[in-house]
Amino acid sequence: MSELDGSSVEAVLCDFDDTLVNTFGPKSRQWQDFAGRRYGRELDADVLRGCYGSPFEVVLKTLCDVDPGDTDEVAKARVDMESSRSEFPKTLRDDTGLFTSRAMALGVRMGVVSSEQREPLMVDLRRFSGVLAPWYFVSARDKDPLIFTQEDMNGLPEKDGEALKAALLRLEDEANVDPSRVLHVGDSINDLSAARAAGIGFLAVTSGVHGEEDFILEGLPEERIFQGIGAVSDYLWGSVWSQCSSMCCKPVRF
Repeated sequence: MSELDGSSVEAVLCDFDDTLVNTFGPKSRQWQDFAGRRYGRELDADVLRGCYGSPFEVVLKTLCDVDPGDTDEVAKARVDMESSRSEFPKTLRDDTGLFTSRAMALGVRMGVVSSEQREPLMVDLRRFSGVLAPWYFVSARDKDPLIFTQEDMNGLPEKDGEALKAALLRLEDEANVDPSRVLHVGDSINDLSAARAAGIGFLAVTSGVHGEEDFILEGLPEERIFQGIGAVSDYLWGSVWSQCSSMCCKPVRF
């Protein structure tokens, strides 16, 4: 993976769930509600933690013992699960606005790479558009979001980095961003694996289900692991931001 400091970063591609927004808590409660209503099962949050971030059919098999080959039931279950989404809303992390304002003011491009389905992800992005709008435009004239989801992975696992590779190509083609100057930030081992597969640098946040020790076991140096996206912002741009502020460079406020 490339070694980058904040001054050389041209773009940051972030995971969405539990990196920019709080997801595990609401999602756990939604699965508990869904499993109880549809299958009469009581779920412990720790059980979900073990398969969290996996594709829907994998989680459904693990938690509710539904055969992934039963495509009719999987499709119906997905619709049922989605129908209760609004009852368990995700919340924006307190430090996401800080990260966004600093990156935007310093001219750093931003994009979202997620294992979420595109339409539900867009619903959340629109809901948090006051803060997250700058994340998904490559340039002012670009009308297509810089978002890469399961649909962009051609059926390959997230750890294969296909979505990241697609994002890197688009950044290079449309915004002249050097792929060697792009960082990925995420909260899971899958995110780390994807960054390695794409050949770009990675910074971990422990705001999801994986802790510092999990990333260290995967060979990530301790100095690349942070409590949240705000701490990543301090690491990348803290000193630059102090200099910028002293020269009357005002942060963008939302």
